[in-house]
Amino acid sequence: MRLRARSSLCSAVCALAALAAIAAIPAQSDAQAASLAGRWQAGATSMQVAIDSWGKDCGPRPQSTQSAGGGSVQIEQRGQVVTIRAADRDMRSDQCWSPNPAMRKVSSTAGKGTWTTRCKTAATDPRQEVGSYALRVVDPDTLQYQDISHFDWRLNESTCIATITTTQTLVRHGAAGAAPQPPAAQPAAGKPAAPKPPTTAKPAPPSLITTTATKPEPPPCVPGKPARISLHSPRPCRAQTACT
Repeated sequence: MRLRARSSLCSAVCALAALAAIAAIPAQSDAQAASLAGRWQAGATSMQVAIDSWGKDCGPRPQSTQSAGGGSVQIEQRGQVVTIRAADRDMRSDQCWSPNPAMRKVSSTAGKGTWTTRCKTAATDPRQEVGSYALRVVDPDTLQYQDISHFDWRLNESTCIATITTTQTLVRHGAAGAAPQPPAAQPAAGKPAAPKPPTTAKPAPPSLITTTATKPEPPPCVPGKPARISLHSPRPCRAQTACT
């Protein structure tokens, strides 16, 4: 009887300990628990440029810009990895987002609605670059992307040192903050729809997903005007005649 009572008491204590352990685990926030998979709209983009040194060999001087954004991307989420699929490239939360092929991943973390990856070039590379890429969940329908890239280039007689910080907001399609799509015009009853005139495709507005040209590039080599060189042999001198 005592053995049975002790067994029941032990079971009750173990059950209470398990419940206490479960209660001690912090619950995931709604923003973290919600799946990010689906169609998202690229929103406003801010690119801030801070230049410490910029010589003649550094190429066009980058400028700070602001844009309203535009276009759509497809987001996939598998476990702790988020992938943004855009028209021109795909970006994973655990990989380098710089278009520089010399960049190598140093670290990658995920948790509490934030994905961060840090990359850099080799120590022997004359074009040093360090990048920190972060994707943060603001709420279940809003994401914020941030790319902080620091450049330290040693080119010929110039030193190019600059930090470019690009921030963009992504809004889930169908959410309250997403821009509504205009409804398609319906043809009048009994009349065929008039053919649409040909239109010229317009380039997408600048955004973090397509602005690979914002990275500093060295100026191209442009040949100068051709030079014409003529060679003439001197005329022989004759008697009583001036030589020219």
